[in-house]
Amino acid sequence: MITRKLHDGDIALLTRFLRPHTEASMILLSNIRSSGLQFEQRPFHGDYFGAFDPDGSLCGVLAHYWNGNLLMQAPDPDALTGLCRRLAGGTARPVTGVVGPDQQALAAIAELGLHGAEYATNHVETVFSMELATGFRPAAFDTKRLRMVEAAELDRAVLSEWLRAYDIETQGKMPNEMLEKRISERTRRMGRSGGDCWALLADGTPVSLCGINARMPDAVQIGPVWTPPQHRGRGFAGALISLVLTQARNQGVERAVLFTENPSAVRIYRAIGFGDCGQIRLALFHRPFDIAI
Repeated sequence: MITRKLHDGDIALLTRFLRPHTEASMILLSNIRSSGLQFEQRPFHGDYFGAFDPDGSLCGVLAHYWNGNLLMQAPDPDALTGLCRRLAGGTARPVTGVVGPDQQALAAIAELGLHGAEYATNHVETVFSMELATGFRPAAFDTKRLRMVEAAELDRAVLSEWLRAYDIETQGKMPNEMLEKRISERTRRMGRSGGDCWALLADGTPVSLCGINARMPDAVQIGPVWTPPQHRGRGFAGALISLVLTQARNQGVERAVLFTENPSAVRIYRAIGFGDCGQIRLALFHRPFDIAI
């Protein structure tokens, strides 16, 4: 097993390797497509490490992103072990979380000694997928009352409040300077026209939020999805997701992916046409953890 750092000349090879694992690799695929493999301290950039069989075939990848998160796709346990050791010996940046197929994420946590990190959340979410041409069943809703707009049309304070509440409720984040920096960055990005984030208005009042956090020409990953507690239980999330996916389908997108552990959200997604296809572990830390050796 050979491991090495990947570079932009490996983009086509890495994309071919990841494509059969699209449902669990959307963020990897999307970030590679938007930012390449050359790391800069900018959103969506990362250091990528690849594992190769003796015959030269790529058999695993581990990415360390600008925000400190580790993502992987390495079904071969030996490949993942080699990649973790390569990362630990080749990075000066700390880790802030591990996200990936459940067993792979657990193996990476063990190999990198991350059990000592202070976790904001460490749980498994179900991955859902849907073919938009054949499986999509849009939710029924009152088109006279409900309207989708870009998140850029929301008041920035409202968008920040919703993103902060989402992180605290779903990811166990603590209100602190690190969270505020993250929220400021995301609010700025999502608050731009074309920022891949939309809001639902009910009689002109913002009631729900839905974003696309990873995008390929033929597939999108939905997230975040957020409805403030006072507006829940009225079908707003289902209506907004249906509008977002209808727009994506009209743009030529063939497949939608998302993951969640929320029972209410699962009911909404199943009603729209999503079916489960795997498990992702979301292990995020309260503060960065140094793994360098």
